[in-house]
Amino acid sequence: MRVESEPKSREWRLGSARVLSGCSRILPLGLSILALASAVQSVQAIQVDTAHPRILFHSRNIQEVRGRIFNEHADIWNDYYDNVSGRLGNENYNSYDADDYAVVYLITGETEFADAAIQIAYDMIEQPDDLSGEGGGPARTSIVACVYDWCYAHLTSAQRQHIYDALYPNVDEDPSYQQAWFIRDYNWGYMFAIANDGTAQQNAAVNANIEASIAQLEDFFLPCLDSLAPNSAIDGYSGIRIMTLLTFVDALANASDYEGPALDSPYYLNTGKFWAARFRPDQKWAKLPGKYNTSQSEPAGYFSYAGSRLGDPAAQAIADYLVAGDLGKPAAMLALAWHDPNAPSIPLSSVPRDYFDPDMGFVMTRDEWTLGNDSNAITVGFFNGADTVTNRTQNHFFITRGIDNLIIDSGRRYHDLANHFFPYFKRAVAHNTVLIYDPAEDFGSYENVWDDIIQIPNDGGQTDSNDDMGEDRWPECDGTYGYRGEITRYEATDGWVWVEGDASEVYSSSKAQQVLRRWVYLRPDWVIVQDRIVLNKPNLPVRAVYHMIDRPELDADDLSVLEGQLSTGGVFESQDARRVVVDRGDSSARIYWVEYEGGPSKMRLIGGANSQGEHWRQDFQPEDDDTYAPGDPSFEFWVDGRNYPPGYFVNQGNIDNRHSDNADSPGDWRVEFEVVGQTVVDMTALIHITSQGAPLADVGSTPLEDGISIDVRNGAEEFQISLCRPGVVCDGVGYDH
Repeated sequence: MRVESEPKSREWRLGSARVLSGCSRILPLGLSILALASAVQSVQAIQVDTAHPRILFHSRNIQEVRGRIFNEHADIWNDYYDNVSGRLGNENYNSYDADDYAVVYLITGETEFADAAIQIAYDMIEQPDDLSGEGGGPARTSIVACVYDWCYAHLTSAQRQHIYDALYPNVDEDPSYQQAWFIRDYNWGYMFAIANDGTAQQNAAVNANIEASIAQLEDFFLPCLDSLAPNSAIDGYSGIRIMTLLTFVDALANASDYEGPALDSPYYLNTGKFWAARFRPDQKWAKLPGKYNTSQSEPAGYFSYAGSRLGDPAAQAIADYLVAGDLGKPAAMLALAWHDPNAPSIPLSSVPRDYFDPDMGFVMTRDEWTLGNDSNAITVGFFNGADTVTNRTQNHFFITRGIDNLIIDSGRRYHDLANHFFPYFKRAVAHNTVLIYDPAEDFGSYENVWDDIIQIPNDGGQTDSNDDMGEDRWPECDGTYGYRGEITRYEATDGWVWVEGDASEVYSSSKAQQVLRRWVYLRPDWVIVQDRIVLNKPNLPVRAVYHMIDRPELDADDLSVLEGQLSTGGVFESQDARRVVVDRGDSSARIYWVEYEGGPSKMRLIGGANSQGEHWRQDFQPEDDDTYAPGDPSFEFWVDGRNYPPGYFVNQGNIDNRHSDNADSPGDWRVEFEVVGQTVVDMTALIHITSQGAPLADVGSTPLEDGISIDVRNGAEEFQISLCRPGVVCDGVGYDH
């Protein structure tokens, strides 16, 4: 049913009237599910609504959802309906069609869609692996559970029993978060679908399962994140599973009598702030330096949730912008469920530009709030905080202009135990950090997916976290994966964002006692990166690493070849280079190396293809020795004499499309500014973010007794800034623009 205008009246008859019943919360949380399954309980600790739907859509507000398709959501609905009805017309009966068919029935009552969804659910029941654990529906819920919930009014008694019997065995699985930042409780969707629909014993067991999920949420998961990430910054597992958390709490709030502390969690309530900060002009999530650095949430659906459910007017502003555009299938379903066009909002230009979560150590900021592929908005980020994914990323940063990735996070995760993950992706060398190369340092080994023991190459980077310090600092989280460092200063004004990070803890004390970085974003288009490293061992190369997708241009003709060949790729170095130009799309980052004190200096350029212009040279599955020492290697992920490209789960398409505009493009090149230090190394880089082809700036620097002064003339723009060195208190600090 496509819609044209608001009907004068319409009566929906999709099921029995909703029945509400109150009850006391007296079930002891410690009572086991199995014990409940063997004893009839007359009173439940939590009461799930008796009426369907309960997952994503709710009986309490389904009439509002239906009404909006004739008004504010008519365009979304018509596009979605045309897509779904076209698939049904083509007799598509795949598992990923079922939830859409069920939604169309839920909203319109058109039974042919319900019949198709039910048929697919029956087909899936013949494959038991589809009926446990993580599902393929929205927010990783079970598709079969969604069909049961959304098509409940159309199911016959026999169909209800058949699907119920297939879903009920999940009640015997203990819901598991595993770690505080690793939400993996998929049982809640099964339980909310079938609650109240079985025998008294079955209903007691289902409710106890929900109570167990609530207990983990209240007693461990949210208390941990409320202390670790009160502004909701989280990378890794929780980031990729944010929708699992949100839809669960949404069901508790809108399909049960739950009124517990989860609804008041700062982490939960502030989640919109973090995801807004991470939202790029091209409407993709910025790649963060963790293991899982993308999100499975659809932006239109996610911001609709944060706007309507969490009362976040900034998130609502983004949601309103996105919903007014073209939405794909998953986003349209979530927007229909969650977008409230009447929720409080603010102008998009008024959405906060600056974001900081101190313990997680996430700083993200931008010059302006504009969205779309035509936007040239600059988005930048800096990271130094708690370890939740065991990646070596302290003092990493990124720079993006519009849709153009300029200074990037390198590598890409395909498999935990493949020979790209441990040797490269997790290491400091894959991030824009500092390396201190001690040839005697041993980073240990790991066992790969083929049971081979592989020595981790020496990148000169960061080591393991301090578990004891982590437990002392975040006892609610069992210390996460340990303490790695922190941001020691953060200041945001209209003119700049000033950040100082201390990563000393994660470099071996045998080689360094202090590793500090100051990172200053001068709005709208300049970044200063200041590094101070105090060594415990002399004559060690100290390298500041900058990653990019395409080959950069260096201001030197003296590149010498250490590996490979200049025309395609390899390892090169220059004694004279002091400027790097990174072009991408319509944008450019110009890196001026203005300070290199402490010993002999040079610039290294690493990356590119082999002599035949081929990338990621290897046999794909399984990886073998040819991965490490092919006769003609490429150099994109070069560490300590070898290339470590992705291989497991990788196909030719991954290689051919590695330079897409996606936020997680792995990149082919890096530049290393190197000083071979004796005791103290000071390096400073000034980065100008501008359009490709713009004139170069005139940049000069003057060393001060305890700092540096930088002078810039860029056309009509002139400024001078004087800075102490990181960790040093000095006079004369100033910024004259």
